[in-house]
Amino acid sequence: MTEEVALDESVVPEVAEEEIQEAPAEKMISASRVEELIKKAKLKGRDSMQNELEALRAENSQLKLGVGSMGGMSAPIDVDALKKDLYQDFQNQLQKEQETRAQEGMRQEAEQMASEYHGKMKSGADLFADFDEITADFNPAAFPNLVYLANQADNTPAVIYELMKNPSKLAMVSVLSEKDPKAALSQINKISASIKANEQAKAQERDVAPPIGRMQSSPTGQDNGQPSIADFKRMFRG
Repeated sequence: MTEEVALDESVVPEVAEEEIQEAPAEKMISASRVEELIKKAKLKGRDSMQNELEALRAENSQLKLGVGSMGGMSAPIDVDALKKDLYQDFQNQLQKEQETRAQEGMRQEAEQMASEYHGKMKSGADLFADFDEITADFNPAAFPNLVYLANQADNTPAVIYELMKNPSKLAMVSVLSEKDPKAALSQINKISASIKANEQAKAQERDVAPPIGRMQSSPTGQDNGQPSIADFKRMFRG
């Protein structure tokens, strides 16, 4: 005898119409048929849940890529973070431009200083007969700081000439220019002032004429062997 059970519509949802028609009029179906329908319902539910999970995974992937799940709209943007990034980029670009301008300014200043230095040194031969000989071994590239400081004096050729004539002075000023540029500039100014004072003193010596010797008058009545006016008068009297 086949076991019959009553169909509970709440346990087996969405039963197809043709499936219900196969059951007896009193809505009684076999237990095997009930189990089959339950399995189908479970499979359907599992597939539905699987589909939902796949949809959630797809939406999560889209969010990671910056695309929203509704109509391809962009995900919300952090305005404050965007402003911060833009400001940082602007600061970096500004710093690069300032460094570029500073380097260009330094290059132009160096070129101007080198041109001015060489222009001054050309006049050295007019100041000292042995200028070229004394300064022949001076290499400006080996003393960049010293040259920069000496170039600030208005008698640069004379300063370089003096330093090359006195190696001890050259060594002292060279070391100071590397370690203490302010002290080196003070020494160069002293050398420059000393040279000017010596040149001024020599110029004054050349300008002063030798003193004129005083004419000594002959003592009264002193005979110097030459006829006097009185002698001439006596010669022509009578």
